[in-house]
Amino acid sequence: MDQITAQEFQSACVRWLDEVASKRTPIVITKQGRPIAQLVPIPPLGNPVSLRDSIVHETGDPHATRALWEADRPERRSAVLQNGTSRASDAVAARRGRPVS
Repeated sequence: MDQITAQEFQSACVRWLDEVASKRTPIVITKQGRPIAQLVPIPPLGNPVSLRDSIVHETGDPHATRALWEADRPERRSAVLQNGTSRASDAVAARRGRPVS
């Protein structure tokens, strides 16, 4: 594990950040010969998981806001049925002339 002084870190912070990110090894930062901090790479994030279509059906007002959502309005429901799509977002996309995913 490499060690650098706080002054070295301060003068070339971005370079040290890039080095830790590329080498994936931590660096200890010292001040007056004593370790005061450690710069470590973050763990790999992996593949992000999409939440699209994770809510299949929801009724009522789960957050008790009493707000009427656009997708809950009767005209939106009929638009969804008329377009033959299963999601309100597809109906809106079709209405705007965009390709439906």
